[in-house]
Amino acid sequence: MHFDATLLTAHSDKEDAPPTWKKSFGCHPLLCYLDRPDISCGEALSRLLRPENAGSNTAADHVAALDLAIASLPKDTRPRPDEVDGPKVMASADSAGATNVLAAALRARGIGF
Repeated sequence: MHFDATLLTAHSDKEDAPPTWKKSFGCHPLLCYLDRPDISCGEALSRLLRPENAGSNTAADHVAALDLAIASLPKDTRPRPDEVDGPKVMASADSAGATNVLAAALRARGIGF
Protein backbone atom coordinates (compact mmCIF):
# COMPACT_ATOMS: atom_id res chain seq x y z
CA MET A 1 0.00 0.00 0.00
CA HIS A 2 1.20 3.51 -0.75
CA PHE A 3 0.32 6.72 1.12
CA ASP A 4 0.34 10.12 -0.53
CA ALA A 5 -1.40 13.45 -0.11
CA THR A 6 -2.24 15.89 -2.86
CA LEU A 7 -3.52 19.43 -3.11
CA LEU A 8 -6.80 19.90 -4.95
CA THR A 9 -6.98 23.55 -5.87
CA ALA A 10 -10.21 25.51 -5.95
CA HIS A 11 -10.64 29.26 -5.76
CA SER A 12 -12.78 29.71 -2.70
CA ASP A 13 -11.60 32.17 -0.11
CA LYS A 14 -15.14 32.44 1.25
CA GLU A 15 -16.25 31.75 4.81
CA ASP A 16 -12.79 32.12 6.35
CA ALA A 17 -11.26 29.22 4.39
CA PRO A 18 -7.61 28.86 5.46
CA PRO A 19 -5.07 28.96 2.62
CA THR A 20 -2.81 26.03 1.74
CA TRP A 21 0.95 26.19 2.22
CA LYS A 22 1.09 27.24 -1.44
CA LYS A 23 -1.15 30.25 -0.66
CA SER A 24 -4.09 28.83 -2.63
CA PHE A 25 -7.45 27.37 -1.61
CA GLY A 26 -8.81 23.85 -1.94
CA CYS A 27 -8.42 20.64 0.06
CA HIS A 28 -5.54 18.34 1.00
CA PRO A 29 -6.76 14.71 1.04
CA LEU A 30 -4.54 11.82 2.13
CA LEU A 31 -4.91 8.72 -0.06
CA CYS A 32 -3.81 5.11 0.29
CA TYR A 33 -3.58 2.85 -2.77
CA LEU A 34 -2.91 -0.85 -3.19
CA ASP A 35 -0.39 -1.71 -5.89
CA ARG A 36 -1.96 -4.37 -8.10
CA PRO A 37 -0.28 -5.78 -11.21
CA ASP A 38 -3.64 -6.47 -12.87
CA ILE A 39 -4.81 -2.84 -12.51
CA SER A 40 -2.43 -0.26 -13.95
CA CYS A 41 -3.34 2.56 -11.56
CA GLY A 42 -3.81 0.44 -8.46
CA GLU A 43 -6.83 0.20 -6.19
CA ALA A 44 -7.93 2.90 -3.78
CA LEU A 45 -8.03 1.55 -0.23
CA SER A 46 -8.75 4.70 1.75
CA ARG A 47 -9.00 8.44 1.56
CA LEU A 48 -8.99 10.89 4.38
CA LEU A 49 -10.51 14.26 3.56
CA ARG A 50 -8.60 17.00 5.33
CA PRO A 51 -8.74 20.80 5.40
CA GLU A 52 -6.64 22.78 2.97
CA ASN A 53 -4.11 23.76 5.62
CA ALA A 54 -3.56 20.21 6.96
CA GLY A 55 0.09 19.38 7.49
CA SER A 56 1.68 17.02 4.99
CA ASN A 57 3.35 14.89 7.68
CA THR A 58 0.54 14.75 10.24
CA ALA A 59 1.20 11.32 11.74
CA ALA A 60 -2.30 10.93 13.21
CA ASP A 61 -3.80 11.35 9.73
CA HIS A 62 -1.47 8.69 8.30
CA VAL A 63 -2.44 6.25 11.06
CA ALA A 64 -6.15 6.95 10.48
CA ALA A 65 -5.71 6.34 6.73
CA LEU A 66 -3.76 3.15 7.54
CA ASP A 67 -6.58 1.77 9.69
CA LEU A 68 -9.15 2.59 7.00
CA ALA A 69 -6.96 0.89 4.38
CA ILE A 70 -6.53 -2.27 6.47
CA ALA A 71 -10.29 -2.41 7.08
CA SER A 72 -10.94 -2.30 3.32
CA LEU A 73 -8.69 -5.31 2.59
CA PRO A 74 -10.36 -8.72 2.34
CA LYS A 75 -10.06 -10.60 5.64
CA ASP A 76 -7.81 -13.30 4.20
CA THR A 77 -5.26 -10.72 3.00
CA ARG A 78 -5.09 -8.52 6.10
CA PRO A 79 -1.78 -8.57 7.97
CA ARG A 80 -1.70 -10.71 11.10
CA PRO A 81 1.24 -9.72 13.32
CA ASP A 82 0.91 -12.81 15.51
CA GLU A 83 1.31 -15.25 12.57
CA VAL A 84 4.76 -15.74 11.10
CA ASP A 85 3.35 -17.23 7.88
CA GLY A 86 0.43 -14.77 7.62
CA PRO A 87 -0.12 -12.42 4.67
CA LYS A 88 2.76 -10.05 4.00
CA VAL A 89 1.91 -6.38 3.50
CA MET A 90 4.38 -3.59 2.69
CA ALA A 91 3.68 0.13 3.00
CA SER A 92 5.46 3.06 1.40
CA ALA A 93 5.15 6.82 1.55
CA ASP A 94 7.07 9.89 0.51
CA SER A 95 9.02 11.85 3.12
CA ALA A 96 5.76 13.17 4.64
CA GLY A 97 5.01 9.66 5.92
CA ALA A 98 8.45 9.16 7.43
CA THR A 99 7.46 9.64 11.07
CA ASN A 100 8.21 7.52 14.12
CA VAL A 101 4.48 7.37 14.90
CA LEU A 102 3.55 5.87 11.50
CA ALA A 103 6.50 3.44 11.62
CA ALA A 104 5.41 2.23 15.07
CA ALA A 105 1.79 1.88 13.92
CA LEU A 106 2.88 -0.18 10.91
CA ARG A 107 5.05 -2.45 13.04
CA ALA A 108 2.22 -2.94 15.55
CA ARG A 109 -0.03 -4.05 12.70
CA GLY A 110 2.56 -6.38 11.16
CA ILE A 111 3.23 -4.24 8.10
CA GLY A 112 6.69 -3.61 6.64
CA PHE A 113 7.77 -0.09 5.72
